[in-house]
Amino acid sequence: MAMILCGADPAWRGAPMRVLSLHTADPSNGNQATAEADFDGYARRGVMSGDFWARKPDGSYTNSQRIVFPTCLSTSSNIITHVAVGLDLVGAGQVLYVGPLSVPFVVMPDHAVTIPPNFLNFTEL
Repeated sequence: MAMILCGADPAWRGAPMRVLSLHTADPSNGNQATAEADFDGYARRGVMSGDFWARKPDGSYTNSQRIVFPTCLSTSSNIITHVAVGLDLVGAGQVLYVGPLSVPFVVMPDHAVTIPPNFLNFTEL
């Protein structure tokens, strides 16, 4: 908001990486740890800024490449409803954007979470 309203450039803007996190509910009013997936083996995924993202005709952005999260080592599962773009690989990092999934998916034991290209959709509010 400071960048838009006051012309202040946020320190993270030039960073070469953004961090994706999986969520079981909308983390918009929290941070990267809010409603975050908690299956054994889970870890956030860093993705490169720039060419990793593709702008769609409607002005939203999607992932141009496949994203692979670690294999679920739990005997239980998570239902993933949202993916967030943030800044930190661990902890309560800042959420920049949240993309609700049009179809939630279940993380099953012994399966890696793989998000195909053009699956995510992030829109500026």
